[in-house]
Amino acid sequence: MGRRVSGVSYYCGIDWAEKHLDFAVINNKGDTLVEGRIGHDPAGVDELFRAFRTVARRRRAVLVGIETDRGAVVAALRAADQQVVVLCPSKVVRYRGRRTVHGGKSDRADALLLAQVLRWGGDELRPLPASSPAALAIREVGRAQIEAARRQWTTASQVRGLLREFHAPASGAWAGRQGGPSGLFRPEARAVLAVAPTPAHACRLSRRQLREVLEASGRKRLLDDEVDRLYDRFRQPALRHPTAVEDAMGERLLTLLRVLNQQIECTDDLTVRLTDRFHAHPHAPIYASLPGLGPVLGGRLLGEFGDDLGRFATARDRATWAGASPITIASGATHVVRRRRHANRILMGAAFSWPFATLTRSPGARAHYDRRRAAGDRHATALRNLFRRLVSQLHYCLKSGEVYDEARAYPAQSDREGDR
Repeated sequence: MGRRVSGVSYYCGIDWAEKHLDFAVINNKGDTLVEGRIGHDPAGVDELFRAFRTVARRRRAVLVGIETDRGAVVAALRAADQQVVVLCPSKVVRYRGRRTVHGGKSDRADALLLAQVLRWGGDELRPLPASSPAALAIREVGRAQIEAARRQWTTASQVRGLLREFHAPASGAWAGRQGGPSGLFRPEARAVLAVAPTPAHACRLSRRQLREVLEASGRKRLLDDEVDRLYDRFRQPALRHPTAVEDAMGERLLTLLRVLNQQIECTDDLTVRLTDRFHAHPHAPIYASLPGLGPVLGGRLLGEFGDDLGRFATARDRATWAGASPITIASGATHVVRRRRHANRILMGAAFSWPFATLTRSPGARAHYDRRRAAGDRHATALRNLFRRLVSQLHYCLKSGEVYDEARAYPAQSDREGDR
C-alpha cells in the first residue's frame, strides 16, 4: 500500500502528553540508546534532533513512531523530512503484554513500547504520506465543515424535541425527511419560530404578519399557500402548558434558535472556504470530472486521500483505505465475506452518498448498480460495490493524470447505447 519506510537503523517512540513529550531511541537489537523528555516548542524539536545525531550519522535513519498525526511537533518533523509513522493506539495496547504482564504504565515506558512496536513492525510500516500543504489545508477545512454540520444537526434535533414538548402546532409544520429535523434548516422555519416561540404567540399571528415574515426570510414560491397553511395550523386545538411554563420554554427555544443560526452560518462559511480551496488545487479538475462529485464531497475525498500519488500503489490499496474493499474470513469450511468496518471514517461516510449521487448522473454507474441488484445484492451492498468501482476509477484518473471518461469507465454500457 504505497511506499514503505527505507534506510532505517534506529527507532524512536514518542509518547504524546499535553505538557511534554517523552521519547526513546533503540537500535535493531532493541537496546535503548537514548531517552528523554522534550516540550512542545522549537527548542524541544531541536533537542530531539540532537539526540538523533548522537546515535546516527543520518537523521533519516531514525524512524519516528507516534500515536497521532496532529499537532505542531508532527508538523515540524514532517517539515524536516523526518520519516514518521502513526501507530494505532488500539494496536499498541496489544503489544504491551509482550513487555509487561502486571499492567504498569508510564510515559517513559510507553515511549519505549512505541519504539519496540516500530522495530517489530518491520516492512509493514509506512510513513505519513507526503501530502502538500494545500491538501492538508483542505483536509482540515473539510473535517471542520463535517464537525460543524454535525453540531447544527444536533442542535436542530434539540429544537425539534423541545417543540414536541410544548409547541405541537409548530413541531410538525416543517417536518423533514422521515420526520427528522432537516426542515428546521429552512430560513423561513427559523424566522417564523423566532416571532412565534410559543403557541400563544403563534395563534395571534395574522396572515399579513406571516406573509411579512416569510418574505423577509426569502420565501417566494407559493407564498399565499404557505401563509394559509401556517395560519390554519397555528389555530388548531392543542394541549397547553401553564402560561409561565410555556413562556419559559419559549425563552429556551429562542436560545436554541440563536445557537442554530450561528452554527448554520459557520457551516455555510466553512463550505465556501472548502469549495474555494478545492477549486484551487491542481487535482480538482480530476475529482470534479467524476460523476456525483461536487466541491464539498470532492474536497473531503481529496483531503483524506491526499495528493501524494505514491501513497497508494494500487486501486485496491486506495479502496482499502476508504473502506470499500470487503474482508474475507476463510478458515476450514468457513468462508465469509464481510464489509470493512475499520477504515477512514470520513471516506466511509462517502460510501453511500457518492455512489447514490451517480445513479442519476452516470448511465454506466446506474447499469452497474442494477446488475448488482439483479444478482441479489441489497441496496446498501450494491452501493458499496459501486463505491469500490468509483474509487478504482478515481485512482486510475489520478495516476494517469486524465479526467474521467464515461465511455472508458463503462465500455460495455457505451457499446450497448451505440447499438440502439
